[in-house]
Amino acid sequence: MEVGPTTHYMMGGVRVDAETQAATVPGLFAAGEVAGGLHGSNRLGGNSLSDLLVFGRRAGLGAAAYAKAQPGEPRVEAAEVGRIAAELVGPFERVQGENPHTVQEALQDMMGTYVGIARTEEDLRTALEAITRAALERRESRGAHTRVEYPDSDKHFGTVNVIVRRQNSAMTVTQEPLPELPAELRRIVEGEV
Repeated sequence: MEVGPTTHYMMGGVRVDAETQAATVPGLFAAGEVAGGLHGSNRLGGNSLSDLLVFGRRAGLGAAAYAKAQPGEPRVEAAEVGRIAAELVGPFERVQGENPHTVQEALQDMMGTYVGIARTEEDLRTALEAITRAALERRESRGAHTRVEYPDSDKHFGTVNVIVRRQNSAMTVTQEPLPELPAELRRIVEGEV
């Protein structure tokens, strides 16, 4: 039997409003593994069902309120849908150019070798893409992110999101403050309850 590293849970995701789960793209709502949510880098398996129940409900209510507020009926242009679908499957149908499966295998090998749970700066710099840029920024260990040279958690990183953006052809990394948690939720997260 072949055994290899795989993605367990994403440690980040689509940025959403905490109350409605609305994304920054108008009309898009997200919950569960795809959303950057309450647990941040500590997406433990036992949390996923409760996340889906709580935040899935919020997303559903947010999406319903959004839809009710829209004037008229939404229209979808069939030609536009067809063009987007063709663009998505195009790499798998072409004869020349990079093979998506080969790229996926190379990424899997690189991430398994250099971006495992216990990471060093040297390894992260070898595999430099968006994920490793965020990991380099976090000079701490938290959840499933363990920096060998920084074994302790840093409270600062509990107050910010590390954001990686592609602007023009360059990748930028910034830290943006998290909204302050309500007092009752903060007590739970900080283990006072």
